[in-house]
Amino acid sequence: MGDGLSRRTVLRGVAASAVAGGIAAASPASATAAPRGGPRASSGDWAAFDAAVGAAFDQLNNVGGAVAVVSADAVLHTKTFGVRSLRGRKPVTSDTHFLVASTTKSMTAELVATYVDQGVLSWD
Repeated sequence: MGDGLSRRTVLRGVAASAVAGGIAAASPASATAAPRGGPRASSGDWAAFDAAVGAAFDQLNNVGGAVAVVSADAVLHTKTFGVRSLRGRKPVTSDTHFLVASTTKSMTAELVATYVDQGVLSWD
């Protein structure tokens, strides 16, 4: 994988994204959807969410990643964590591209299956 990241590191990042999806349920209840490109919730509203996602990234020994909370057609919140390269220690930005290969298919299927089990979604 590019920038010296192993498949295991990428999988950890994808797992952290799945964890973040679970944490999204704990996102600020007062958050209101903003149109794409429009204003987002203030940083104070999302501090606990960012801390929980950051802790999940740390626990998984993930070097970096990005999280977006989206509802319907609106972006509620975005945040980047860590670095994109162990070599140059460049920070992850909102413009960072991640090489995730085909791992997204299995991780998405797992996340959907979890939501089906919880009754949030159905296979139909």
